[in-house]
Amino acid sequence: MPKDLRLFILLGVFGILETAHATTVSFIPVDNNYAQDADMNGVFDTLATKYSPYFLLHTSLSQAPFLGIEPGDVRSGLEFNISGIPQGSIITSATFSFYATSGYHNSDENPGPFLGRSVSGYTGDGQITLSDFNNLSIVANSMTEAFDVTSFVQSLVDAGNGYVGLIVGENSLGYGRELYSLDHAEPGGLPPALVIQYTVPEASSFALFSFAGVTALLRRKRSRS
Repeated sequence: MPKDLRLFILLGVFGILETAHATTVSFIPVDNNYAQDADMNGVFDTLATKYSPYFLLHTSLSQAPFLGIEPGDVRSGLEFNISGIPQGSIITSATFSFYATSGYHNSDENPGPFLGRSVSGYTGDGQITLSDFNNLSIVANSMTEAFDVTSFVQSLVDAGNGYVGLIVGENSLGYGRELYSLDHAEPGGLPPALVIQYTVPEASSFALFSFAGVTALLRRKRSRS
């Protein structure tokens, strides 16, 4: 291939790449609640009754109640509406985080090390139901209160799904947390958040000009042959 033709093609490719501008958006849940699997058999039996204005989410893994937190496997579910992100976007980062109001560790039940928390993902519909807590598939683990869910969010955007569903659970027996919820109205109470950075590739005028140059060059070469 002639050098000048290769140059035009490379310019066109770079023109396309230069049009991908990063956008960062922050979402709060459209719905949140927590559920309990009292006997820890993998089936969640009870969805909490929400109250306002000081409703808190719970996560715990304990065989005995502690300070009013239910025994068993207790997990928090949250759904985020991301339908404004165009299908075909490239998710460069997606971080889910929550804010704890308090926590506990029952050392009599588990003197061992803290193993962090897990986040399971599912395709949401804008409403938390008990069925959302069953058949969980873990998409991220963390020792802190922030989780990298980039790959999971990318899969939902690729499939054209408009809601991200996340379930937060404890990995360590004898640990638990109370978390600020969407419905907590106390000043300073921060709701959970999903912060997404993405780009939308699209052709630029420079790219179109470059490819137009390639076409013109090809025509001239054909007319000479």
